[in-house]
Amino acid sequence: MSVEPMRHAANNPFRTSRVESVAWHPYPDEVTSIYFRWMKSKWRGQVVGHHGAGKTTLCQHLITLAEADGLSVRSLFANRQCTSLTLAPWREAAARPSSETLLVRDGIGHVPGRIQKRLLRNTPRLLSACHEPLADIPIIARLQSNLPLLQTLTREMSGDEGLRLLGTDGGAALLQSCNGNLREVFRRLYHLWLENGCI
Repeated sequence: MSVEPMRHAANNPFRTSRVESVAWHPYPDEVTSIYFRWMKSKWRGQVVGHHGAGKTTLCQHLITLAEADGLSVRSLFANRQCTSLTLAPWREAAARPSSETLLVRDGIGHVPGRIQKRLLRNTPRLLSACHEPLADIPIIARLQSNLPLLQTLTREMSGDEGLRLLGTDGGAALLQSCNGNLREVFRRLYHLWLENGCI
């Protein structure tokens, strides 16, 4: 591989390292109100939204507030690349539930059903990030990607040049074709950036 394509990839504002760090943009009072909603639900709640909507980022904000209030927090993460090894902490948590520890589960949809059910049944304090609502857990936040958010993040990542790549409709068609998945939109913008010689 020549140095030139590598240099272009490294300079692309929509490169993978930046796409994966795309963050939800909450107002502080919005995070606080979600946190109190979770507290009123006796520390049992779920954040629902599709890929790239900001579920993980919101959970991180909530964890920070919970730890500041003195709660013991344990976080578990799973994705579609899960292996038997990466699922080991989930099995351990299901086998040894704690009534004192707040369990944060990100990506539970990728965990086998028997482990999910055991965690739901045995863990009184939990926060779950998922794409589809889980039964019997209060929904404390539903996250939706929208056009203003796409435009704001695109401007932050790439300036006016990136906004031009969104097209004359401001990215509406692109967002719809990606089913609201912001990370997928940015992956497409990565290639558009290269094709249009925006380096």
